[in-house]
Amino acid sequence: MEVLGLITNNGKKTWQNVHVEAEFYDGNGHLIDEGRELIWSEIKGNAQERFKIQIRSKSPYLDKLEDEDAKVLVKVSSARAPYF
Repeated sequence: MEVLGLITNNGKKTWQNVHVEAEFYDGNGHLIDEGRELIWSEIKGNAQERFKIQIRSKSPYLDKLEDEDAKVLVKVSSARAPYF
């Protein structure tokens, strides 16, 4: 399973080592699985960068993502600005 996304840096500073995380929830709000990826390139101020999070788990609960109320929450879990 993959999550494709586009992250936007709305600030003026460049960001490095940006980690994005995807959490998968079933229709009852229970966490099924999660994945995390590092964006290797810098994201300059007012710029965008595409990312892909691959879920390599073989969890037997992944079929619950087909539920109508299932959801995926994607967030930046960490990042840093380069030192000057």
